[in-house]
Amino acid sequence: MKISKWGMVALSLVASAVMAQDKPAVNAAAPAAAVQKAPVDVDKLLAFLPEVAAECKGGLKVMGAELKNLMKKQLQRAVDAGVDVPEEEIKGFAADTAKNMLIQKLLVREADAKGFKKDNAAAQAQVETYKTQAGAQFQATLDTMGLTEADLVDKIAEQLQIKAYIDTLAKVDEKEAKEFYDKNPNLFKTMKASHILAKYKDVESGKEPTQEDKDDALARIKEAQKMLADGKNFEDVAKEKSDCPSKQAGGDLGEFGQGQMVPEFEKALLALEEGQISEPVESRFGYHIIKSGGKSNKTFDEVKERIMETMAAQKGQKIIEEVVDKLVKDNDVKVNIKLPEPPAEK
Repeated sequence: MKISKWGMVALSLVASAVMAQDKPAVNAAAPAAAVQKAPVDVDKLLAFLPEVAAECKGGLKVMGAELKNLMKKQLQRAVDAGVDVPEEEIKGFAADTAKNMLIQKLLVREADAKGFKKDNAAAQAQVETYKTQAGAQFQATLDTMGLTEADLVDKIAEQLQIKAYIDTLAKVDEKEAKEFYDKNPNLFKTMKASHILAKYKDVESGKEPTQEDKDDALARIKEAQKMLADGKNFEDVAKEKSDCPSKQAGGDLGEFGQGQMVPEFEKALLALEEGQISEPVESRFGYHIIKSGGKSNKTFDEVKERIMETMAAQKGQKIIEEVVDKLVKDNDVKVNIKLPEPPAEK
């Protein structure tokens, strides 16, 4: 089971989208009587919620009222927009949300037991950043989620607490990173290049170039090639003739790794020595003239931190899934929301 890094905050944010997706749009030209609906009582829609929505060993519970508070405003927003939300969708979402809320509590309890505490100051700092970024929409978003700012701070503090716990389990040491580096040398080879591009017409649209388009692009790249043969500087020709945005930098594409360029471009570049210029090379974009800026291998020290961060993130996702599965199993997680029976097959 995967748990989003945003935890319940993410669950509440997506609720409206989940409930509103794949619904038919109201025809604006239809008579008013045809689209008018009786008012929907959201409290009645959520009347199925039991007193205890989910529970497990050790006394942890998700109360029905707690779940209702999270769902009510979002459901109200959906029905006010005219969305017809089937009963099975509401109950299914409620059951999934109750289970995830309980897992969140289990993870917090586990982190507490391992000595990791909430960092409310760090959580508040994150919320302040969100407020700055969201501006006037911040409070509206909280209202939609059925949360107060204090709720949001608390939930983020829980996520930081869980992350600190999982990070210790997912820690990658230098030896593991070096083994990865040694086994994957091609990932750390870099190249530099500049190019002049005679682009096919309408290449951005994905259309196949016509023979006329190909002939035109080839003629233009040969003009650039002749200018180079006549002694004109590569960077100046790129600025004048190239159809790539890199023309502003004299065709300079900077540094990149293997696999980042189209195969035809990369194959031609690998055959060049530093400073050498290719013949015209065709790719799906058009014709290129390529100038090699040299090749190099990133040293382990240069990429060590990046390798360790990437490996830790991948390891952390696997570990949290394992931790959650074990917590669910060991604590006898139980969801008390009864889902509708699937329709019988005819």
